Amino acid sequence: MIVGLDHVVVLTGDIAAGEAAYQSLFARTPAWKNSGDGADRVLFTLDNMSLELMAPSGDGPNADRIRSVLAAQGEGLASLCFRTDDIVNVVGTSTCIIGITPSVQLVPGVCGVVNGSVHPGRTGIEAGLSAVGDIFNAIATRAGTDVQTLSRGLESYRAGQTGLLRMTWDNGDRTVLVNPNLRGVTLGWNLQTTAQDELFAAIEGTAFHTRVILDRMAENGVHIKRVINGGGIPQKNDVLNQVYANVLGLPVLVPSKSVVSLGSAIFAFLAAGTFKTVEQAQEKICPAHKVYQPAKSEHQIYGDIYPLYRKLYFALGEPGKGALGDVLPSLIKTAEAVNRPN
Repeated sequence: MIVGLDHVVVLTGDIAAGEAAYQSLFARTPAWKNSGDGADRVLFTLDNMSLELMAPSGDGPNADRIRSVLAAQGEGLASLCFRTDDIVNVVGTSTCIIGITPSVQLVPGVCGVVNGSVHPGRTGIEAGLSAVGDIFNAIATRAGTDVQTLSRGLESYRAGQTGLLRMTWDNGDRTVLVNPNLRGVTLGWNLQTTAQDELFAAIEGTAFHTRVILDRMAENGVHIKRVINGGGIPQKNDVLNQVYANVLGLPVLVPSKSVVSLGSAIFAFLAAGTFKTVEQAQEKICPAHKVYQPAKSEHQIYGDIYPLYRKLYFALGEPGKGALGDVLPSLIKTAEAVNRPN
């Protein structure tokens, strides 16, 4: 979703001269410089937007494309780039969460913060869950069935109805605790609890964990208004998408078909000159999407449960910072010692 102007791209034949001119105009030094892939780039960060100066460099299709634009149009404004408040949530065996921000500051507990990794003039932020689909599969396997079979009927479940709170640390915590010495925890079992209950609680647990991560990003300058659920699971699991929307309190968009490698294809088309801008390529190539809106009543219930999840998440997940932080690492250590070959 477009929420404002992010930056403008200006082409020049001489990057050094252009940098000097804009440095004098703005009375500030560049915030970022980069050379590679057929282009020299200089970024000036202003109060409400940025200006990206670009010039051809060396040989190759990208350099040739910039030179052809300069020859046809001359130096000056090449494109307008708009700000988005979407975040991508790739849900499969694990989860990869990707966002962008104008800020270059680090995000505590998030290891993948790299300037230019997603967009040349933005800081890419990449986080995730160590296991998602693998947890669902493990629950089904323990029940002697498969995920598809065990999922039948989950659409009738309501927020919090199982009475379970599931910490989905079965493969440790990647973000925000960055702690591999954790294991899955389920609170609230009783004698009537079923494997299907645990599966639903695990879906809720991965959504709660995702909310912890998005909260941490938002606290550090990443504006999030919508979530795009990509990966293999969302396209065949309506329950997961709706639970995520209800827990996060945000619209969740799901592409109608696979978008794996679509970004790479778009930039390949740009390099080949098939499209002039990313936006043109997106308009022609990207599939339609389905939107899952938060259900108000369900979101209210999750609003009551989420503080409990956060309390347990940090109490159990941070060794040395509370009475419970050493429980899971100690259990792991004991098990490793008992199972170590003599």
